[in-house]
Amino acid sequence: MTMSKNKRRDNKKKRKAQAGRRARTSKGRIPPQAQALSLAWQNLSKGDFDGTETICKDILRLFPNNPDALYMLALVLSHKEQIQAAMKVIEKAIAVRPNHAESHWVLGLLFGKQVRFDEAIAAYQKVIELQPNFHLAYNNLGIMLQRLVRPKEAEQAF
Repeated sequence: MTMSKNKRRDNKKKRKAQAGRRARTSKGRIPPQAQALSLAWQNLSKGDFDGTETICKDILRLFPNNPDALYMLALVLSHKEQIQAAMKVIEKAIAVRPNHAESHWVLGLLFGKQVRFDEAIAAYQKVIELQPNFHLAYNNLGIMLQRLVRPKEAEQAF
């Protein structure tokens, strides 16, 4: 074989390997995992919860413990008021990556939606412990404390 044939064969193998790492959706191929997550974030920011959910589930079919896809899916399910399903997903996300502040934030949201304010407070405190500059956690903590009629603590949280 000549050098160009070897090079073509190697390039063909590389393309095949790359194609094998791609996930499938109902509309065809999606980009590799990181790009798929980026696309899911874009969909989420546009309010396309169904599109985001589809991408996350596609990623999770291939990579069932992907913490970013789990976190994002739980967030989408929360927006769709599928609270119990979201709880299962976020608990798995936290089990996979216990120090992911955003996952604990979603857990706090879910507890709040279930009027489990003490548990929501604990979740938001965990977020602040993990990521002290997570401003939404302070805001949500303050709201939960207000709901429990703890105004001095709420004022400190805000």
